[in-house]
Amino acid sequence: MKTETAKAYPIELENLKQWILWKNENGDKVPYQVNGYQASITNPKHWTTFDKASKALASKSGFSGLGFVFTAEDSYAGIDLDDCLECTGEFKPWAKEIADLIGPTYREISPSGNGVKFWVRGKFPAATGKKTKVGDGAVEVYDHARYFTVTGNPFGKPYDIADGQDALDAIYSRYFGTTSPDVALEAPQNKSNAADLCLVEIMNLPDSISGDDGHGKLLRACCEILRYGIDGDEGIDIVRKFNAEKADPVWTEKEILHKWRDAHGLVMQEKSFGTKSSRTGFDLEEMDYCDFMEEIDDTRFLVENMVVEGQHLIIGGPEKSYKTSTLLDLAVSIAYKVDFLGHFPVLEQKNVLVISGESGRPAIRKTCQAIEASKGITQRTRGAMFFSSIMPTISKAQHLEELERKIEKHNIGFCVIDPVYIALLGAGEADISSQVHVMGAILREYGAIGDRLRCTMALLHHFTKRGRELFPKPTRANLTGAGYAEWMRQWILIAPAAARIVGGTNKFWLVAGGSAGHEGEYQLSVNQGPPGIQGRIWDVSVVDAALDGFEDLGEDRGEDMRAKIISLITMNPDCSTQFILDGRAGRHMDVRAELHAMEKERLISIDTSGRANRHRWIGGAKNED
Repeated sequence: MKTETAKAYPIELENLKQWILWKNENGDKVPYQVNGYQASITNPKHWTTFDKASKALASKSGFSGLGFVFTAEDSYAGIDLDDCLECTGEFKPWAKEIADLIGPTYREISPSGNGVKFWVRGKFPAATGKKTKVGDGAVEVYDHARYFTVTGNPFGKPYDIADGQDALDAIYSRYFGTTSPDVALEAPQNKSNAADLCLVEIMNLPDSISGDDGHGKLLRACCEILRYGIDGDEGIDIVRKFNAEKADPVWTEKEILHKWRDAHGLVMQEKSFGTKSSRTGFDLEEMDYCDFMEEIDDTRFLVENMVVEGQHLIIGGPEKSYKTSTLLDLAVSIAYKVDFLGHFPVLEQKNVLVISGESGRPAIRKTCQAIEASKGITQRTRGAMFFSSIMPTISKAQHLEELERKIEKHNIGFCVIDPVYIALLGAGEADISSQVHVMGAILREYGAIGDRLRCTMALLHHFTKRGRELFPKPTRANLTGAGYAEWMRQWILIAPAAARIVGGTNKFWLVAGGSAGHEGEYQLSVNQGPPGIQGRIWDVSVVDAALDGFEDLGEDRGEDMRAKIISLITMNPDCSTQFILDGRAGRHMDVRAELHAMEKERLISIDTSGRANRHRWIGGAKNED
């Protein structure tokens, strides 16, 4: 039979977002994302559309071809016949028998040119994919957690995918036995207690995935089995169980026996995996410079000119600058695809996870209600936004693993921890916030979760203590601690631009930017209503610095003296009289008189027990974060 040269992908497959790419690496077909990172065939965030995958392939970024991922949710199964063609292009006898069982459906030539892949609708009776030798070739069948390399080189017609349930049942019965697959995968009933314990440990080992040190993980499983004193058929049975449930793709019997022999040599020589191993599991994933320069730039904004998808984000500001409220506005905006601060368009909806351990659940709830009201959100969508007040410790690997599981479970596209200083260290651990090399390693592991799952990882962080300049524009240098400015790839910084008005409209600098080239300066006006969380509102407006409506908030701001004094004291608790005088709120004698009046009105307290008087605001509950 002659193969057809025109590309003819089934339209129904093109319409699904289940496409990846692959590279030929030492004979292994390793799955890749369009961004050049390796892909997981069990993580939908790593998959893309047919059009994007095709463009990435055409860009000559080192990819070998397209791939289509089978899932438990779709209705498709794949049947792969290896080495099934004669030199004439016809099916070999054993392959023709299987092809006749399958009947007319879409099929295409494999990348090697020697095999044929069939697409059918139906479910394979086995719990996992199966492969076995037939004649001088092999047949492999699966319907989920695997992918087909796709050539678009059809092997005859039709180009449509037909129902194949009868064929799947017949192939399973004829080539893989009639025993129930679940029973077939069970370990022997007379296995020892050691084998029971071993099986539990082996099933908790990392998956053996091609392209992710899959060979090493299979070898580790073999070694651990031998360390339990289990050998022979009993040991091989456990390896096969691991292979069936933890390998992707499953290893051949030849590969399993090869690793089993290698493990014997390692264990007998008292070599060890894990902490004693010389294997680090680290891979530079280097690429040729030519491929790097031709790599597709997949940068895209979540929030126009404000937040880029997948780039590490810091939201920073001093005390009493509405950081948490602004963060919650951003979270709600992304979860419901409404304008951030009523000004910046959200371009793509993403599920959101907010972890906040400082403001308290009632305050968060009231603020979110006010934000929803300001945006006209009258009905909440279950599954779009998640909240936790249980703070992880991001220096602990097990906490990061739990965070990654939850991000993957809920398909989170934007995750933020508020504030980072609470999540940095466990109880009793030494303060390492000033050690850039330690902080860099901790922050890198937190950010790596987002790199793997295409999730924007954000942190809310504080500024250092203010200087004597009252209302400077915020910069990245204001962030307290080491490593944050180096870690972040984008930032949203907020700082007061005028004296604070309790219960009224307050003005802030809003400065945003990032390594994607976006930057902007804005004036943010916020009114949260009266002090306390009851009756909280969220009335915000934004003016671009480049527009005529931007108010000059320079040195001569014209605020009254009391407002300036209140701003200095609330932003710098326990500040001295001299600090307030240096703040240029007014003539020194007038400022001293105003401080005395404010103390009599019980708006401030003055501690005179030390060498310098210390001032603290006591004039009402504060609702700003």
